[in-house]
Amino acid sequence: LEDEIASWLPDGTQVTLTNSPQWDKTEGMLVGKFRVGGPLATNNGQRWAVPVHIFEANEKPMFSSAQRTSPIYFDYASRQTDEVHLVLPANVGLETLPANQQAKTGYALYTTEQKREGANGFVAIRDMAVNTVLFAPAEYKELKDFYDKVAAGDNAPAALKGSLHSQNN
Repeated sequence: LEDEIASWLPDGTQVTLTNSPQWDKTEGMLVGKFRVGGPLATNNGQRWAVPVHIFEANEKPMFSSAQRTSPIYFDYASRQTDEVHLVLPANVGLETLPANQQAKTGYALYTTEQKREGANGFVAIRDMAVNTVLFAPAEYKELKDFYDKVAAGDNAPAALKGSLHSQNN
């Protein structure tokens, strides 16, 4: 699991499993808790930008072509819910969080919620579900529009102020 999650994140990120999931259970959710550290923030000159949906940081656009002539098939219906709690170093402050997002179709739902947490942190919750596996070429535009909204929401960063260089963690 650690290697899988590290592959989703920027290069150089360290991932450590901190709980003992119930590996032998056949029902219910498998819940893993991880400590993640590494180079997540980038500087744009005056502020630092940090992705709030870090598990989507390396995702490529789902549909880049403007048109489609063949059907689209997903292997299975899916739902993914991520909840990330980020605690900032003491000398770094949270300036802004991206707006909460929602995109909904008859076959899919995407929501995000970002809010301040504690003295110097925030929580970001992302929920995405797709309950259809086969799409005709005529449905491509709506499907592409949905995934474009997902990409925009996933890539919206939080703005930080302060110095990240004086920290060793």
